[in-house]
Amino acid sequence: MSANVVVHKPASGGKFALFEEIGNRVEDVRRRAFELFQRRSAESGDPLDDWLRAEREVMGWAATELIETDTAYQAEVALPGFDARDVHVIVTPAEIIVRAFRQDANQGAEKSVLWSEFNSRDLYRSLAPPEPALKPIDPEKTTATIEHGLLRIVAPKAVAKPEAPGNAEAEVKSAAAAAAIAR
Repeated sequence: MSANVVVHKPASGGKFALFEEIGNRVEDVRRRAFELFQRRSAESGDPLDDWLRAEREVMGWAATELIETDTAYQAEVALPGFDARDVHVIVTPAEIIVRAFRQDANQGAEKSVLWSEFNSRDLYRSLAPPEPALKPIDPEKTTATIEHGLLRIVAPKAVAKPEAPGNAEAEVKSAAAAAAIAR
């Protein structure tokens, strides 16, 4: 049985505390990547590998798929063990942000976990279409459901309003500016 996930839509120019939290997490990724770089000191390696490993460690990781159709973006995010109340989806015209967080169910229990392959109980994932300024998301019509640990998001593309000839360039620049502000 699928459960609806609340989709948050910031007001024009609005900010969520989550955006600041994500900014702090990115700083944590930067610090962790530098630690990994220092740990291997003069040994050969790839700084990009350090960054990607740090990002997985700090932000969590979930298998994800983003598909574009003529009318919408469709995303699936694997979130085993998460319920609808654990998942927050924020949608702007330029991106979809997924945050999943759950408290450890074994706290205070008389048993202890010997090992676990659940790689994160706190996850962030940003999904951005390749050309958000040209094909923006319609946050008002976006829906999300979760069933058996699979989050499904359907984000319809915003319908372009007919403009007078010669104003198409202004519309594209306006959408690009809105996308930049949303980030």
